[in-house]
Amino acid sequence: MPRPELVDKAARAYGVAVPLVPATKETLVEALRPLVESPARRREIGAASRAYVERVHDIDRVADRLVDLYRSL
Repeated sequence: MPRPELVDKAARAYGVAVPLVPATKETLVEALRPLVESPARRREIGAASRAYVERVHDIDRVADRLVDLYRSL
């Protein structure tokens, strides 16, 4: 499970919530139960995950961030 402070940092940096379902081996059943029981919730998280990836990992956005980084060196 990612550290909560890193998830918060990523959310602030990219301006979008990171769509994670936090779980540890001890909490896995409790974390997955609502997803198993709710197709709507799974679709909601799936849509949020897709939007996150499209926004954060879009090749043009990544390239722009790299260009900005290189210019700052």
